[in-house]
Amino acid sequence: MIMEPLRGGTLVQNVPQDIMDLWDTAEEKRSPLEWAFQYLWNMEEVNTVLSGMNSLEQVKENLEIANRSEINSISENDLELIKEVAWEYKQRKGNDCTGCGYCMPCPHGVDVAGCFREYNVAKMLNNPAGSAMHYFSLDSGTRADNCLHCDDCLNHCPQMIHISEDLKKVEEFFGKKYTYF
Repeated sequence: MIMEPLRGGTLVQNVPQDIMDLWDTAEEKRSPLEWAFQYLWNMEEVNTVLSGMNSLEQVKENLEIANRSEINSISENDLELIKEVAWEYKQRKGNDCTGCGYCMPCPHGVDVAGCFREYNVAKMLNNPAGSAMHYFSLDSGTRADNCLHCDDCLNHCPQMIHISEDLKKVEEFFGKKYTYF
């Protein structure tokens, strides 16, 4: 079972142009939505995909894609293209935080996963203003500037992220560009 395959829609809305250019090199032309679902339905082990939808049109579109999909329906070349697109997205991220929460609770109240989520989305999707809005909707006591660099979290991070250093980057990224929030 797959849940949230589109990262709340972020993988299919406002796709950066260089990534759209990659998709355009495919043997079969598909929208980013079709690519995401075709990739999942291509796998034998996937039997259910739960995706949030906000309109009847989205429900119909998702059903149409599912009805056209089948296991092993993507060519080897297109599977390589999917890997290339995934690599491009990964290169854009600020860090490798998965949001697991093992670093929590922070003794100083920082919402580490929330800070990194908005930072990574801003960098991956070229949508810093949207992410800034979400970042500044976090309680002010949970934002990156509350990190005192005690590094209590470091031993708990399975991704081995140097959390306090990356929180400085989050603070600099949002603090300098978006002081009007």
